[in-house]
Amino acid sequence: MTGGEDPEGCDDDVPPPPDDGDGSNVTPIAIAWGSVIDPPAGYGWIDLWSYSAASQNIDYIDVAGYSYKDYIIISSGQDGGYNEDTGIVGTSEYIDPLDDEAHWEQMGDHLFVETNVYYQVPSWVAINF
Repeated sequence: MTGGEDPEGCDDDVPPPPDDGDGSNVTPIAIAWGSVIDPPAGYGWIDLWSYSAASQNIDYIDVAGYSYKDYIIISSGQDGGYNEDTGIVGTSEYIDPLDDEAHWEQMGDHLFVETNVYYQVPSWVAINF
C-alpha cells in the first residue's frame, strides 16, 4: 500500500508492499482516509462523515466514525469489510437559521489490512458554525 491523505494535513507514509516471494514487490495499492464536515451556507443540512478508500479491493478495510455537536455525540457507525475498496460512515443534521452557533467535530478510525500489512490511522476535523 502506498499513499494516504488526511484533509487536516496529516500525511503518513504507509509501509512498502510485501515481497511476493521471488524478491519482487507486488503491485502497490494506494489508500486514502479522512474526516469531512460540509456546512451549509447560512442554514440547511450539515454533513459529517469519515471515509477509508483503496485503489482496489483489499483483504479488509474499515472506518469507524463519530460525529459530535457541542461535544455531545450525535452519531456513530462503522463501515467496510472483507474484499472491499471503501468504507464510508456519517450523518446529516438540519441547521435552522435561528439556531445558535455550535461546535461540530467528526472523527474517524481507519484500518487497512492487505497481505501481511496492517495500517491503522485516525482522522479528525472540527468547525464552529
